[in-house]
Amino acid sequence: MPPRISTLPHNQERHALQVLLSGNWKPVSALYPTKARTLTTMVDKGWIEGRVSRHPEYRITDAGRAAFRAPLP
Repeated sequence: MPPRISTLPHNQERHALQVLLSGNWKPVSALYPTKARTLTTMVDKGWIEGRVSRHPEYRITDAGRAAFRAPLP
């Protein structure tokens, strides 16, 4: 089986993106079971953006919406 294309989200990334599709800031607890390392990778890819108020929160970007809606091979 060939490796997954890095521009397509894998299972945990797709789950987090689906939760974030509302566009509102969501706390990390709402993204469970997505791990911190996965969230960092998604920020690096530009799919989500983060902020820290009382707790870390994330929201989806336009690039994240496009990645989520991209057709799977």
